[in-house]
Amino acid sequence: MSEPKFLFLKLNGPTIWLTYFLWYYAGLWIIVPPKKEELIASIIAFVLFFGLYYDAYYKKGARAWFAIFAITLISLVMATYTASASIFFIYAVMIATQTQRGKTRIAWLAVGFIATVAPALTGHVSWYYSAGSLMFGPLSIAATAINSKLQDQTETLLRNRTEMRDLAITAERERIARDMHDTLGHLLSVMTAKADLALKLTDRDLGQARQEIQDIHLTGRQALKDVRNVIAGMENTTIANELGHARYLLETANIHIKISNQSPTLPPEHQHALGMIIREATTNVVKHSNASRCEISLTQERDNLLLQVKDNGVGVSFEPRAGLSSMRKRAEQLSGTLHISAQKPNETLLELRLPMDMRH
Repeated sequence: MSEPKFLFLKLNGPTIWLTYFLWYYAGLWIIVPPKKEELIASIIAFVLFFGLYYDAYYKKGARAWFAIFAITLISLVMATYTASASIFFIYAVMIATQTQRGKTRIAWLAVGFIATVAPALTGHVSWYYSAGSLMFGPLSIAATAINSKLQDQTETLLRNRTEMRDLAITAERERIARDMHDTLGHLLSVMTAKADLALKLTDRDLGQARQEIQDIHLTGRQALKDVRNVIAGMENTTIANELGHARYLLETANIHIKISNQSPTLPPEHQHALGMIIREATTNVVKHSNASRCEISLTQERDNLLLQVKDNGVGVSFEPRAGLSSMRKRAEQLSGTLHISAQKPNETLLELRLPMDMRH
């Protein structure tokens, strides 16, 4: 949607602030009618000001210094004609507050206010000019400082969101690479070995060679199925789905399962990461624990989301494994912590804590 315009100017932030010039027009045309030289000076000042103002409004740091200095100078020159010229100084103050930060901002504002008072002390400009600058300048500083702080916070949030998105993309690429390596590496090695064997058997035992080729065909179909599963896991993994898969997997392995899900609504990337952690944790229970009972719970604990997977098996090896490493990486990407510990001789507990503000 295009922004509305008035007199060829977009009615956005910098243009809206120009309404303060009504004060200048009131002093120039209503209170005291302008002289010819004052009118000419005002036209020239406006032309120079508009170019400087729009050029500096969205700049930061040293790139805006020239505009701050030039607009302050325009204000002092016009102050010799009319006290209403303090409005130019107000815009210089606004630009300094908007574009500068820290000590640099304080320095520019201090110099600016000194520049408006010193000419009044020497009698070169009216005290009405300095009074207007001193009266409305601090108000403009406060309003602009609040606005610039909100802008900084918004930029930080957008930057953090972009970084989080990039991390999520990188994490998914790493996950796909790990899954492809673990899933297809073995299958492709088997297919290569069977293909070599089939070539050797073609001259000695066609029946056996045909069987090896059939095995290659079946292995290839399995590899295609696994690739589809990897893609499906990337696109459709949710906590609810993975809890359902966990129940089916554990019951198939004759492991009694108890599930409690009190998690809040989470964005898709967090659903995927938590779902994959649940998948890997339950797979480890089936493969390594020799357990007969498993409990999975998702609860809110103060400012954290807590995932617990507990079984009564013989425990898992704490040596680094691709699966355990993958779970820890997913937890770190969500600014969470993952711990696996033996609570009793025959009980293993996996705990994942995520800060709740990571939902946004």
